[in-house]
Amino acid sequence: MAVEPSCLEQCAKSPLAVFCGAGSSAFLGIPLMHELTERIKDRIDEDLFHSICNDTNNADIEVVINYIENLLKNIMRTGKNKYLANLLQTNSSLAEKAVYTLNQIVEDIKHNIYEIINDVDIDSQQNKLIGAFNGLLYPVVNLIAGNNLNFLPVITTNYDLVLERIDSCEFFGRVIDGMYYDDRVHVRDTKWIGHENVADYTMERLNIGLFKLHGSINWYYNKESKEIISSPHISRINTIKYERLIIPPSIEKTGECEKHELYKNMFNNAKKAIYSAKIILAIGYSFRDPRINFLFRDALGDERKKLIIIDPAPADVIQRLRSFMGGRIAKRIFSVDKHFNEKGIKLYDKVIDTIAKVMD
Repeated sequence: MAVEPSCLEQCAKSPLAVFCGAGSSAFLGIPLMHELTERIKDRIDEDLFHSICNDTNNADIEVVINYIENLLKNIMRTGKNKYLANLLQTNSSLAEKAVYTLNQIVEDIKHNIYEIINDVDIDSQQNKLIGAFNGLLYPVVNLIAGNNLNFLPVITTNYDLVLERIDSCEFFGRVIDGMYYDDRVHVRDTKWIGHENVADYTMERLNIGLFKLHGSINWYYNKESKEIISSPHISRINTIKYERLIIPPSIEKTGECEKHELYKNMFNNAKKAIYSAKIILAIGYSFRDPRINFLFRDALGDERKKLIIIDPAPADVIQRLRSFMGGRIAKRIFSVDKHFNEKGIKLYDKVIDTIAKVMD
């Protein structure tokens, strides 16, 4: 099941792209990434976690996950028996843990991510959600494109289902999940949030092309049929048969990305949208993923592009980007030091003023 090519083509021609990090969902009670990783750490088997921490000399959960993913990649590349035989000489705490156990650790982390995020009731906060996104995006789109934009690319690293609910706003038409953009990916839609026809969008309102770079709590991979499923019945999925399509918070994030073509295609489609946009609006994103930072650095090599960051404390983010990208590119980065939420009248005005200035 694939969206008409025009959807993807129009997303790749949009003058505006929106990039949402954890800060775009925090006002609904969904934890920020550092809060999420701390809560995951609390749920991990204590003895196992400490044994891995000893091997890595680091208690940072992102470092631990990265270590496990690299270990699994090395096992797959060199062969389990050979790799574990070598491991016995240098790493006694992990050598006895078989490949299945290591994979299970990663799956347990994914399940904990799902449980923590799914515990937040976003359905009862629909008015807040609509107020925040409609209040910001409506004037921004009108300023940049007027009534000439039918598809807005929205890219996110979030696992939650907040952005899927944007189409409840009067301003928006359909939110079309980016996983449907690739004919090579076999996707079965189980009528998530009542959408019976994935190609059923309207050209009378603004549609959203949604690209979730790190997966989603409602995405699954059927290990037997090789089928990807987007399902509302999240808790009922048999995780022995199905794998959650979530990229755990690790330093490099390459382990899961390399396993599924879906992530590569999603990233490439998001890349086209970012390269095309003249204005990129980043909401609550910390820019800690090197792969994404490289993408922005290359895109902002075009002096006509501008990146506007919405963050309550943007100084650290700006400094991080300046160190990564260099001063010349950093001149194309602007910030609005406000929280993103449904009470953002001052935020909306400041964003509009900033965009108007950079467009002159």
